[in-house]
Amino acid sequence: MSDPLRIVVTGATGFVGHALAKRLAADPSVSLSIAGRRLERAQDLLDAGATPLPFDLSDPTTFPGVVANQDVVIHCAAWVGRSDSEHADALNIEGSRRLADAAAGANVGRFVLISSVASYGLPPTDHVTEDSPLDTTQADAYGRTKALGELATIEACSAAGLPWVAVRPGMVYGPGSPGWTLKMVRSVQRRVPVIVGDGGGYGFPVYIDNLVDLIVLAARHPSAENRAYHVSDGPCTWNEWFGHYSRMSGVPLRRVPLFAARLLVALGSVLPLNLPLDAHRLKYVTRHIDFDTTRARTELGWTPKVSLEEGMAAGEAWLKEQGVL
Repeated sequence: MSDPLRIVVTGATGFVGHALAKRLAADPSVSLSIAGRRLERAQDLLDAGATPLPFDLSDPTTFPGVVANQDVVIHCAAWVGRSDSEHADALNIEGSRRLADAAAGANVGRFVLISSVASYGLPPTDHVTEDSPLDTTQADAYGRTKALGELATIEACSAAGLPWVAVRPGMVYGPGSPGWTLKMVRSVQRRVPVIVGDGGGYGFPVYIDNLVDLIVLAARHPSAENRAYHVSDGPCTWNEWFGHYSRMSGVPLRRVPLFAARLLVALGSVLPLNLPLDAHRLKYVTRHIDFDTTRARTELGWTPKVSLEEGMAAGEAWLKEQGVL
């Protein structure tokens, strides 16, 4: 019988990191460590036998203890805000690069970085493959630093001969999702205008279990070395996406006509209106962007097992448990 694969997950108290670590903790072929600042929040993982490792992405002195004696590092920890660009640079770029350097120095076998499709910014074409250029100059701090952080991490790994995998998820939703589930339903409940124009533009959701499936493959599959992968369940219109939250809430969707949205964007460009809609976002939500998942399907055999309808039903059950619905 072979020894268990030693895997450490950073950011194990976050939404994606926790879901991934929970899956790995139930796998007898894995020896799991979890790394983070407040690991008492992951008591279920500790009870399942995960080894806790103190970790702070802003403190490189914690890195050696995290990567020591590991076969695979799965780096989920990240800055996910929308302002404070300096902090974003320190964590998403420098922190990720230095963690990769530490992993290389510890002779780790594979470094898996959880990136994002936000790293493309506003793509020049609607059909996006993993070979499409990342946007390292975009205004959005999260997208820009995820792009720069991914490139810096790949550079560090390649220079040291450390095999890497970059996973670029779309809109990760499902039970426990603070952004693409909880925030979405609350926006609908508050009657925030969520549909721009005819609502026919594309979103790109991925259910949390489908994402975890891909990450597990990225950690083990021999074909995954030194490759980047999109992970999305496929495009859906904003009408369809928000329609599920409308049905759950029993609240009709509020819409903004396209001409009105363009007027608001124009006014917001010259007046301090602090609107959530700008020219970049307006273009994004009205386009039909498709992040191609052919590579993950053909090279790794990945397919999304949970449909949008099934994922939304699971999210609805969780929202009811939380008292949100």
